[in-house]
Amino acid sequence: NQDNISNTTHFKFLESLESNLDRRYFLVKQKNNIIGSINFSEINLYNSVEFGIYTNPFLQLKGAGRMLESAASQYAFIELGVKKIKLEVYSDNERAVNFYKKCDFNLINTKKANHQNIMYMEKRITNPLEKHRRNNRKTQAEVAEFLGITQSQYSRLENAECSPEPHLAKLAEFFHCEENELYS
Repeated sequence: NQDNISNTTHFKFLESLESNLDRRYFLVKQKNNIIGSINFSEINLYNSVEFGIYTNPFLQLKGAGRMLESAASQYAFIELGVKKIKLEVYSDNERAVNFYKKCDFNLINTKKANHQNIMYMEKRITNPLEKHRRNNRKTQAEVAEFLGITQSQYSRLENAECSPEPHLAKLAEFFHCEENELYS
């Protein structure tokens, strides 16, 4: 909520990003337009990460939030290897709460801070490939055959025991989606 963050506090936060290695902050652009930003904090590699997104309010781009959330999910799963993404959102921010629910975030807890209710939500992303496979009514053997790998190797991909990077293009082709949609 912009009204609760002063410019001074915001600029101090931005300056701290340069030296803080346990946080990652990305400015997301498409062509010459700034879509918004993604930030990761409380990074616990191979376990969990807290994240936030901010869409550019001056760019009226339909789907910008979904684009940022999808990129964040893919980065968290592939690069950080986490099994869940966590976030905090003001409970009266109905638009954001509904957006995160549509992105498969679930309510974990609610707390009061500074006289406002804060919702703690999380998205488990341990098996996004399994979700795609089951939605498409395919077996692991069928996906593995398409990729040219064994069922055992594919099972390791689904369970995040190895990097899916070499197979992203083929997986996207198999599941009829874009690469960045595989982990969202």
